[in-house]
Amino acid sequence: MEETVAPGMANTSYYDVVEQGVAGDLVMFESTLAPYMFKTGYLEPLDDFLATNPDLLDRLEPDAVRFVQAQGGGRTYAIPFGKNVYALFYNKTIFDELNMPYPTDGMTWDGVFDLARRMADHPRLAGRAALRIPDGHLVFSQLHIRVFDPETGEPDADSPVWERRRAFYADYRDLLEREGDARIEGDYAGFGAGKVAMLAGRWIGESAERGNEYTRGFSAPADEWDMASFPVHADAPDTGPAAYYYYLGIAKHSNRKKEAFDMISHLVSNGPQLENSRKGVGSVLADSEMKTRFGELSPVLEGKHVQAFFYHEKAGTMDPAFDLEMQRWSIYNLENGKLNEIMDYWRQRIAKIGAETE
Repeated sequence: MEETVAPGMANTSYYDVVEQGVAGDLVMFESTLAPYMFKTGYLEPLDDFLATNPDLLDRLEPDAVRFVQAQGGGRTYAIPFGKNVYALFYNKTIFDELNMPYPTDGMTWDGVFDLARRMADHPRLAGRAALRIPDGHLVFSQLHIRVFDPETGEPDADSPVWERRRAFYADYRDLLEREGDARIEGDYAGFGAGKVAMLAGRWIGESAERGNEYTRGFSAPADEWDMASFPVHADAPDTGPAAYYYYLGIAKHSNRKKEAFDMISHLVSNGPQLENSRKGVGSVLADSEMKTRFGELSPVLEGKHVQAFFYHEKAGTMDPAFDLEMQRWSIYNLENGKLNEIMDYWRQRIAKIGAETE
């Protein structure tokens, strides 16, 4: 059985895979590629297979099932098998040096910014950063922000959440100005180099050094470090960020669809999911053991407060239309016509393979 290569692996991207009709059976991809992958006709709908195995979706977290089906317009083109988890990582060495209190679970964004401003104003911070937020869209997934109004299908720039986004980034820009001479080459790399005191970001398992700034995960510094729960908005204190999922689909031209589906079913069974969780890959199973045993085989997480990843009772949601290009170009800034450029780009991509566009 063949697995289609992922971005950053060899020299093939998912766009090439689809446009060239690359042979394969199982296709693994991140949920931000689903809006493109699901519209191209490259993937086999899995609804008929699921009808013969109705227990499969019942194993999964309901949020994961709802999201993948919303992305598919009600159909199921892929099965979630893993996800990112999130925390506020902090460099204990820097905090000790500045005699500042460590972050704690349940902190609000206001509290984190207050702490970061105090650090930025401290003369001994000296060229380092107080706080970095590499995935800003996660902050607003906690408020269920949408790119498009679900009623009209038009950009939802008039939503009150957008105004809150602007105010949030005004505070963030003020913080960056306070830091003055901080020069950080990449937020995750900067934390790994010991130059960032706090980083609100993702953990994607033991693949920290692979990919680019959009797909790279956490890098541990040589300094002492730990984590607290991802910060929350004061009016949504129980809501963490939306998950980024990893999907498995079946190529439509595969001659081994049943075998591929059997493999998917195996990969979302208890054994493989628990093994992944113990290694530090977020599980999609609705099973508390996946959380309590998370990271126990990961040397990087040994002795760390890993339950911070699972502190929040609820998770935010992303717009089902949110995709890789919107993430790359910070689409939660709708100014300057960027959304139109991105939508035109996708229409051209999809039209290139003869699929219908909306």
